[in-house]
Amino acid sequence: MRKLLNWAAPLALVCAPGGVAAQDEGGAELDIFAGMAQLFTAEPLTAEQQARLPAAEALVNAIIPPGSLQDVMGSMFDTFLTPLASTIEPDAAAVLAERLDLAGVELDLTPEQAETAATLLDPAWRTRKQREAESLPAMTGRMMGAMEPAMRTAMAELYAIHFTDAELVDISAFFATPSGASYARKSLTMTSDPRLAATIMQQMPAMFEAMAAMEAEMVALTADLPPVRTYADLSPAERKGLAQMLGMTAEDLQFALEWGDEVRDEGFRSGF
Repeated sequence: MRKLLNWAAPLALVCAPGGVAAQDEGGAELDIFAGMAQLFTAEPLTAEQQARLPAAEALVNAIIPPGSLQDVMGSMFDTFLTPLASTIEPDAAAVLAERLDLAGVELDLTPEQAETAATLLDPAWRTRKQREAESLPAMTGRMMGAMEPAMRTAMAELYAIHFTDAELVDISAFFATPSGASYARKSLTMTSDPRLAATIMQQMPAMFEAMAAMEAEMVALTADLPPVRTYADLSPAERKGLAQMLGMTAEDLQFALEWGDEVRDEGFRSGF
């Protein structure tokens, strides 16, 4: 549950399987997303917008035919994500870090040590990872299919808000033509075309250069501020008081601050 939520968060997609066990395991994460959703409350439609809603719904059905989002996700996996994933070998160290709830932390182990430890905890970890990867396209497609009705409703409301009656008629007339119907069928699937994926890959160096420039700019913007204090900068009294305030032991506080600094530094060095 947690891994799926972590994977889906950047896309703002949350999959919440039923059942008490799943709710208990992912309850904290789902509470966070529920709280975030409160930041994006929308004004109710006016009477005029509500009157345009049926026409907007019909238009959305033409622009985004039912099942389109699921088809696009499947196409994206077939043409982009699956070929990319096939070039990545399963990593024992990453599996071990995930199993220890230290995902994102680089363990100080040799490949042989990581392999031994990962196999000790999960003798079938390679097969498990392979099956997870193979099942992900279908699972993601179902998730997109489950979200599609809500997305369609939101799009219809947006069309009702942003377009007049006359504009809705004109746009609908276009999508009723053979050219409009062809555009509706192809516009979404074109986003997963290998040509676009290749272009994105070619531009990755430029993206990382831009991210490095952003890091340098952020450093410059805060250069006049005092540095963030580390555990070593705190006096014994400050360490004790902060630990008591947070309900932590001194050792836990030290680990949290020093480990957090290491992860943050590593993130900056890697460009994330």
